Amino acid sequence: MRGNRRQQGIGFIGLVFVVVVIGAVLLIGFKVLPAYLQYFTVKSALKEITSDPELRNASSQEIRNAFDKRATVNDIKVIQGKELEIERGREGGYTVSASYSQQIPLFQNVSACIDFSASSSTGGQ
Repeated sequence: MRGNRRQQGIGFIGLVFVVVVIGAVLLIGFKVLPAYLQYFTVKSALKEITSDPELRNASSQEIRNAFDKRATVNDIKVIQGKELEIERGREGGYTVSASYSQQIPLFQNVSACIDFSASSSTGGQ
């Protein structure tokens, strides 16, 4: 009668597989998270620039300098003010855009390449 009992629960190999999958997801998550945090910081800096009343009629160079100042304070290293795209609107407003790629090494010779794009517009667009 002992041979007729059915096995219940997860086996050792199943447990090892689950641990490896969870470990891989955590590894990728911990490696990619700083890139996304940096992206949200860039996005926030762009929003601050376009909502700043002192920069409403600023030149493109003044906007780039304002971004560089915010980048220094917020420790943004993935993009500089000279790489921003600034488009002027018909009614005096403008849109500031930042596009960049970030390559993140995961392990050995495997890496993730993520393309980020953020933009913000003034109210006069």
